[in-house]
Amino acid sequence: MSLLNIVLKSSCPELDDLLERLTVVEQYLTSNGIVSTITFKNKEEINVGERLKNTSLYQYPDILNTRTSGMQLWLDASELTTIGAFWNNKAFFGIGNPTRMGDSSKMSLEETLDGKKVVSYTGVDGSYHSFGTDIDVRTCFWVVRRIKKNNIHSNPLLGHGDKYDFHSGVNEQYFDETHAPHAVHFRLKKNGKLIVDTLSTEASFDPQNFQIISMVNRSDKPAVIANNFSNDRNIPGRCFDGQLAELIIFDKVLSDIDVEFVEGYLSHKWNIELEDTDHPHVSPDSINNTVPYWKVVSGTWHHDSLKDGILHDSSGGNISIKQEIETLLPNEIYDIHIERADQETDVAVNVNMSHEVKWLDDGSGSIKGVVPYNTTVRFQVVENEPPPTSIKVEINNNSKVKITAVSMIHKKIANGRVTVSKDNTIEKSNEGDKWDAGASSIEYINGQGKGYVQFQINQINKDLKIGLTDFDKDFVTVEPYGLFFTGTSVQIDGNTKEYYVSGDWFRIRYDSTITGNEIQYQKKNSQTLTYETFFTEGISTIVGKQDLYLDISFKDMGGKINEVSMITSL
Repeated sequence: MSLLNIVLKSSCPELDDLLERLTVVEQYLTSNGIVSTITFKNKEEINVGERLKNTSLYQYPDILNTRTSGMQLWLDASELTTIGAFWNNKAFFGIGNPTRMGDSSKMSLEETLDGKKVVSYTGVDGSYHSFGTDIDVRTCFWVVRRIKKNNIHSNPLLGHGDKYDFHSGVNEQYFDETHAPHAVHFRLKKNGKLIVDTLSTEASFDPQNFQIISMVNRSDKPAVIANNFSNDRNIPGRCFDGQLAELIIFDKVLSDIDVEFVEGYLSHKWNIELEDTDHPHVSPDSINNTVPYWKVVSGTWHHDSLKDGILHDSSGGNISIKQEIETLLPNEIYDIHIERADQETDVAVNVNMSHEVKWLDDGSGSIKGVVPYNTTVRFQVVENEPPPTSIKVEINNNSKVKITAVSMIHKKIANGRVTVSKDNTIEKSNEGDKWDAGASSIEYINGQGKGYVQFQINQINKDLKIGLTDFDKDFVTVEPYGLFFTGTSVQIDGNTKEYYVSGDWFRIRYDSTITGNEIQYQKKNSQTLTYETFFTEGISTIVGKQDLYLDISFKDMGGKINEVSMITSL
């Protein structure tokens, strides 16, 4: 029998405290987990997010390099001269080369789209291409026209011998709500325009016209598998009926910039108009001659440098570029950072905002700011003044200055402070009763595993929050999995779920294997010394199984959380 299983009755507080601590040690050792040393970040500043749509200065993404990692399949009908047994796969490191046709007699090569060749499929059995292996489709682009097939599920965008992850809908929809449920997670676009409801009639084929369809399936969402275009499980009458111009498949998630570039490439190659007028590649020049989202105001691009992601003017003249900014908020603070590849340490770069801001390095109000070599300048949006809608970056009369990136980060700045003692007790040390102090951990619980954080509350009537988060949003919010201690109650999402007294211990446990109840909030029973669950919830569909960090926020001075620990790899 373990000594710790013996309930000691004592009037000696020191002995009771020792028993409590030994119990905690035993629980650590018997949990089969790793007690993680927690390194806390004092939340004096929080990066809310990037405000520029593109921070780099590459002429275009290299995503269509056939040697790009992640490209599994690239079929281009415009390069075909005949229909044979195989179709060449342009993806160098892809699934294999070439791709086998089902029955070449059931397909034909036609010159129908902007004078370029496309492959026509009759819809009869054998009218498809086999990839020869399964692909985890994370990003996919089609240039396709599908012919209506009597309102039956017969024309999937991709097929498989056993699976039906791309099962088409009855009324021309790309995907069926019942048989292709994972489609609800897709980021889906038609001719460059985002489709919010991926199962709606908006996500439908036009039998008369070719469409550019792009699809992204996030890495934290269930895999969707395909091994052909397009034969639905060898069921008679379920082969593709229509025409395919181009098909590009990646087994990795592409960024928005990369997706937009491929959409622009396909639009101008096949002469299909993009429906989103704000798309960065509406103009053919955007594919060949500029940097996504950046526009030349004066001077000219130096194209050889842009291929290496560098902006400079080799002639020693002036060049300035501009980017439109998404909404900036009054009184909020932003950092502009300019990265450079030159050695001109004494030369600064000028930036011009479309409207006046307050530059916090000297307190001046102006549209013009100066960014020293490889550093950051901070500004605040002026209250009751129009917020900036664009930023302009200038190089003046210096052929040696080379800019490689420009960023604008929205910042949250705290006036509060916390102190962390050796036993991981965290306390708000500044005066005031505002949500202006907190800390978050460097360490995390693996989103594909399990673990928990454990802590003691040694006071009451001090408002504080503690929980697990995938993104440290601000000094007030602890989400999506957090406890709010106020008065003597413990709240979750504004509802009281438990009560506490000074000295109570708690755990927030995460277990990725318990579907629907991955998060368990637990309180230690003072009699049995075991942790009992008082509330459970499933993981957020938005967050998914992401790595989870410890996040703490304080309102009241002197508010503290005692002996915080993290146990991982259970």
